[in-house]
Amino acid sequence: MAKNITDGLSDIGQYVIEELAKEIIKQDHSNTGKLIDSLDYNVNTANTSIDVYMNDYGRYVNTGRKRGARKVPIQALVEWIKQRGIETNNKKALGIAFAIQKTIEKQGSPTVNSRKKGKRTEFVDDTIERISNKVENMVADVFEKEIEIQLDNFVKRI
Repeated sequence: MAKNITDGLSDIGQYVIEELAKEIIKQDHSNTGKLIDSLDYNVNTANTSIDVYMNDYGRYVNTGRKRGARKVPIQALVEWIKQRGIETNNKKALGIAFAIQKTIEKQGSPTVNSRKKGKRTEFVDDTIERISNKVENMVADVFEKEIEIQLDNFVKRI
Protein backbone atom coordinates (compact mmCIF):
# COMPACT_ATOMS: atom_id res chain seq x y z
CA MET A 1 0.00 0.00 0.00
CA ALA A 2 1.32 3.41 -0.94
CA LYS A 3 2.05 5.86 1.83
CA ASN A 4 0.46 9.27 1.89
CA ILE A 5 2.48 12.47 2.20
CA THR A 6 1.96 12.71 5.97
CA ASP A 7 3.25 9.17 6.53
CA GLY A 8 6.22 9.78 4.24
CA LEU A 9 7.12 13.03 6.00
CA SER A 10 6.71 11.28 9.35
CA ASP A 11 9.26 8.67 8.25
CA ILE A 12 11.64 11.48 7.31
CA GLY A 13 11.11 13.24 10.65
CA GLN A 14 11.86 10.03 12.52
CA TYR A 15 15.00 9.49 10.45
CA VAL A 16 16.21 13.04 11.15
CA ILE A 17 15.82 12.75 14.93
CA GLU A 18 17.52 9.34 14.93
CA GLU A 19 20.48 10.83 13.08
CA LEU A 20 20.60 13.82 15.43
CA ALA A 21 20.71 11.38 18.35
CA LYS A 22 23.64 9.54 16.76
CA GLU A 23 25.57 12.80 16.40
CA ILE A 24 24.82 13.79 20.01
CA ILE A 25 26.30 10.46 21.11
CA LYS A 26 29.26 10.83 18.75
CA GLN A 27 30.08 14.25 20.23
CA ASP A 28 29.69 12.82 23.76
CA HIS A 29 26.71 14.94 24.77
CA SER A 30 24.53 12.03 25.90
CA ASN A 31 25.30 12.10 29.62
CA THR A 32 21.73 11.81 30.92
CA GLY A 33 19.94 11.08 27.67
CA LYS A 34 17.56 14.00 28.28
CA LEU A 35 18.59 15.86 25.13
CA ILE A 36 18.13 12.76 22.99
CA ASP A 37 14.82 11.97 24.71
CA SER A 38 13.65 15.52 23.99
CA LEU A 39 14.18 15.17 20.23
CA ASP A 40 10.83 15.15 18.49
CA TYR A 41 9.20 16.24 15.27
CA ASN A 42 5.83 17.30 14.00
CA VAL A 43 4.53 16.99 10.47
CA ASN A 44 2.87 20.27 9.59
CA THR A 45 0.26 19.39 7.00
CA ALA A 46 -0.74 23.04 6.49
CA ASN A 47 2.53 23.85 4.75
CA THR A 48 3.82 20.32 4.13
CA SER A 49 6.86 20.61 6.37
CA ILE A 50 8.55 18.90 9.28
CA ASP A 51 9.30 20.81 12.47
CA VAL A 52 12.03 19.33 14.69
CA TYR A 53 12.19 20.09 18.41
CA MET A 54 14.56 19.58 21.35
CA ASN A 55 15.12 20.93 24.85
CA ASP A 56 16.13 24.59 24.89
CA TYR A 57 19.62 23.83 26.18
CA GLY A 58 20.26 21.90 22.97
CA ARG A 59 21.13 25.20 21.31
CA TYR A 60 24.04 25.64 23.76
CA VAL A 61 25.15 22.08 23.08
CA ASN A 62 25.00 22.86 19.36
CA THR A 63 26.67 26.27 19.39
CA GLY A 64 28.63 26.24 22.64
CA ARG A 65 28.79 29.25 24.94
CA LYS A 66 30.76 32.37 24.22
CA ARG A 67 33.35 33.50 26.70
CA GLY A 68 31.83 35.96 29.17
CA ALA A 69 28.25 34.97 28.35
CA ARG A 70 25.58 34.35 30.95
CA LYS A 71 26.77 31.87 33.57
CA VAL A 72 25.82 28.22 33.37
CA PRO A 73 23.32 27.46 36.17
CA ILE A 74 25.17 25.93 39.15
CA GLN A 75 22.48 23.31 39.83
CA ALA A 76 22.74 22.02 36.27
CA LEU A 77 26.50 21.66 36.71
CA VAL A 78 26.09 19.89 40.07
CA GLU A 79 23.70 17.39 38.47
CA TRP A 80 26.09 16.86 35.57
CA ILE A 81 29.01 16.25 37.98
CA LYS A 82 27.02 13.67 39.91
CA GLN A 83 25.70 11.93 36.79
CA ARG A 84 29.21 11.66 35.38
CA GLY A 85 30.37 10.14 38.65
CA ILE A 86 32.94 12.88 39.14
CA GLU A 87 31.77 13.54 42.71
CA THR A 88 28.75 12.44 44.74
CA ASN A 89 29.28 14.55 47.87
CA ASN A 90 27.03 17.61 47.59
CA LYS A 91 29.50 20.08 49.07
CA LYS A 92 32.41 18.87 46.92
CA ALA A 93 30.21 18.72 43.80
CA LEU A 94 29.14 22.31 44.44
CA GLY A 95 32.76 23.42 44.68
CA ILE A 96 33.61 21.65 41.43
CA ALA A 97 30.53 23.19 39.80
CA PHE A 98 31.67 26.71 40.72
CA ALA A 99 35.13 25.98 39.28
CA ILE A 100 33.61 24.67 36.04
CA GLN A 101 31.28 27.66 35.84
CA LYS A 102 34.23 30.04 36.22
CA THR A 103 36.22 28.16 33.55
CA ILE A 104 33.31 28.30 31.10
CA GLU A 105 32.89 32.00 31.87
CA LYS A 106 36.59 32.59 31.06
CA GLN A 107 37.07 30.20 28.12
CA GLY A 108 33.59 29.63 26.77
CA SER A 109 32.28 26.17 26.08
CA PRO A 110 33.46 23.78 24.91
CA THR A 111 36.51 24.55 26.99
CA VAL A 112 40.06 24.07 25.74
CA ASN A 113 40.39 20.69 27.47
CA SER A 114 37.05 19.33 26.26
CA ARG A 115 37.89 20.22 22.64
CA LYS A 116 40.84 17.82 22.85
CA LYS A 117 38.29 14.97 22.81
CA GLY A 118 37.23 15.90 19.27
CA LYS A 119 34.43 17.89 17.72
CA ARG A 120 32.09 19.22 20.42
CA THR A 121 29.74 21.65 18.67
CA GLU A 122 27.42 21.94 15.67
CA PHE A 123 25.77 18.54 16.05
CA VAL A 124 22.73 19.90 14.21
CA ASP A 125 24.75 21.37 11.33
CA ASP A 126 26.92 18.25 11.05
CA THR A 127 23.87 15.99 10.97
CA ILE A 128 22.12 18.07 8.32
CA GLU A 129 25.23 18.12 6.16
CA ARG A 130 25.72 14.36 6.53
CA ILE A 131 22.11 13.36 5.77
CA SER A 132 20.98 16.08 3.35
CA ASN A 133 21.30 13.97 0.20
CA LYS A 134 19.37 11.07 1.70
CA VAL A 135 16.65 13.39 3.03
CA GLU A 136 16.34 15.07 -0.36
CA ASN A 137 15.89 11.65 -1.97
CA MET A 138 13.33 10.64 0.66
CA VAL A 139 11.36 13.85 0.06
CA ALA A 140 11.50 13.33 -3.71
CA ASP A 141 10.21 9.77 -3.28
CA VAL A 142 7.31 10.91 -1.08
CA PHE A 143 6.16 13.54 -3.54
CA GLU A 144 6.79 11.37 -6.60
CA LYS A 145 4.51 8.70 -5.14
CA GLU A 146 1.86 11.30 -4.32
CA ILE A 147 1.99 12.67 -7.88
CA GLU A 148 1.64 9.13 -9.28
CA ILE A 149 -1.41 8.53 -7.07
CA GLN A 150 -2.97 11.84 -8.15
CA LEU A 151 -2.33 11.08 -11.83
CA ASP A 152 -3.77 7.57 -11.47
CA ASN A 153 -6.89 9.00 -9.83
CA PHE A 154 -7.18 11.64 -12.54
CA VAL A 155 -6.87 9.04 -15.32
CA LYS A 156 -9.51 6.83 -13.65
CA ARG A 157 -11.96 9.75 -13.64
CA ILE A 158 -11.53 10.37 -17.39
